[in-house]
Amino acid sequence: AQLAALHAASWAVAYRGVFSDHFLDHGVGADRAEVWRQRFASDEPRRIVLVLDQAGALDGFVCAYADHDEEHGSLIDNLHVRPELKRGGHGRRLLRALADALDARASHPAVHLWCYQRNSIGRAFYDRIGGRVVETVENDVTIGDLPATSLRYRWDTIDALRRSCTP
Repeated sequence: AQLAALHAASWAVAYRGVFSDHFLDHGVGADRAEVWRQRFASDEPRRIVLVLDQAGALDGFVCAYADHDEEHGSLIDNLHVRPELKRGGHGRRLLRALADALDARASHPAVHLWCYQRNSIGRAFYDRIGGRVVETVENDVTIGDLPATSLRYRWDTIDALRRSCTP
């Protein structure tokens, strides 16, 4: 429940202009709660979920799937930090910890993620930490209620991701 709530709160801020205000104000909470219910109801051995918990509060999380794609390697499916804590280094800390976990579980060296083209804050972060856009998918409608262009960001090695997130 805490993951779903943080996920929804992050989307409500980051995805304004990507999804409709109606979805973000009224539907995203139930949508993310169902996603996390399904995730934890299934046994997915490749899934890695790491949380950032400071003083008993869930401040951020990353969810990834080791060796998700034959060409692009492990998938970072979610990276979210409480909106008021962004730009404090928490996303980098989570990604460094994820790189350590992937070292132990992934055989493919690369790591990738999808970011909505209109998510300028996310794109700026991934650009700063060395992600390269290697693919664009137009009008991808898999979540929410509006078509959105998605960009695949890639790091060629787990170590490149780790180094790019080291202060």
